[in-house]
Amino acid sequence: MTPSTIIILLLCGISALLLLAGLKISLNSRKKLDIFYSLGQDLGKALSLPGILQEIDKHIRRIMPTDIFGAAIVSFQKGCLEFKHLTDRGQQAPLPTIQLDDEKNLGVWCVQNDSPILIRRLSKDRKRYLDNYMPLIPDKKKPLSVIYLPIRYLTDITAVLTVQSRHSRYRKKDLRILEELAPFFAVFIKNVLHKIDLVDTVDKKTNELKKKNKELKNTIEQLKETQNQLITSEKMASLGKLVAGVAHEINTPVGSSLTGITHVTASTRRIEHSLERDELSKEELDEYLTDTRESARLIEQELNRASQLIRSFKQVSADRSSEIRRLFNVKQYTQDIILSMRNILKKRKVSLVLDCPEDLMLDSYPGSFSQIFNNLILNSLIHAYDYDDTGIISIIITSDGKYLQMKFSDDGKGIPQKNMGQIFE
Repeated sequence: MTPSTIIILLLCGISALLLLAGLKISLNSRKKLDIFYSLGQDLGKALSLPGILQEIDKHIRRIMPTDIFGAAIVSFQKGCLEFKHLTDRGQQAPLPTIQLDDEKNLGVWCVQNDSPILIRRLSKDRKRYLDNYMPLIPDKKKPLSVIYLPIRYLTDITAVLTVQSRHSRYRKKDLRILEELAPFFAVFIKNVLHKIDLVDTVDKKTNELKKKNKELKNTIEQLKETQNQLITSEKMASLGKLVAGVAHEINTPVGSSLTGITHVTASTRRIEHSLERDELSKEELDEYLTDTRESARLIEQELNRASQLIRSFKQVSADRSSEIRRLFNVKQYTQDIILSMRNILKKRKVSLVLDCPEDLMLDSYPGSFSQIFNNLILNSLIHAYDYDDTGIISIIITSDGKYLQMKFSDDGKGIPQKNMGQIFE
């Protein structure tokens, strides 16, 4: 999957929210905005499917009474519901896998009928859906009330969420809250599933390359014939890591933007309804305009951040995949290299300081320039510092008019004396 594909998927997610999110949650505007921005930022920071589902669990428990929360991925290919998250009062429960022909499961009914389920009193009302019923957690007290909701991304059901309470009866407004949040959840769940597919593809390609490299060692002649292929494969592996890092960095600003767009769409529809009924007051209009201006400011800020990441990634990735000589600004390009490594650098306590003239230009091969600095920075992070160490990496670039002079240094451990004689091997 290419970086362009990832960006297109995120844009599709934005479109899905604009089309589907008719938000009418009975919360005041300020509280709604706080919940949505908090949810968007937490989901944007989640790195995995378990992390996404854990954040959804946490936020739903804040909104409505919940003893049991579960989330299952729908696999039509395998013919089953695979529960990836199931908690009882916040404690992890065993994760069941349920076949799609199981006639005792409400989640299966939900998928087969493409319809949500709201049961206020399980012991009395469940027979409208099933003759027999098997609870998700068999050894515990059965719930009093349950909701099952299909999560749809565009036209496909990708997941099923369930909330269950042993003491409270759910009402239609609880189901409506989940239905209005469902498109929002769908975008993040679908995005992380695509990231899992990307990792699987990279692993598969890596294993294929290992096998091919073993075969290439048979003869020197074969090694020479495939040398260019190995160089290309090495570049693509480096690009794969760069793509994964940039995709994760883009996820946070885009997630926040999605939240803002969702809120603005909901507020606009509410104002439209009030206007159609001739019930729009000046106070409501003033509140709407203030709310929309603030949301627009936040959206613009986050999208500008994403745009800067994409621009740096496009330039660095294009140069690494080619050997084209061109004229480039040394400081700007070095900053792009550093920005493309942000996903690695932000996990460490090491600062990176760049000292370079603003107008220094170089006619050379930016791909090689990028690879040199990438290797130097990674070498310092790996060998000069332990993971929790603090430190400073310094890059000083000058020119005497004829030659470019680069000084790269760090204040880490240094090179052991016994290895000093081998540093140029």
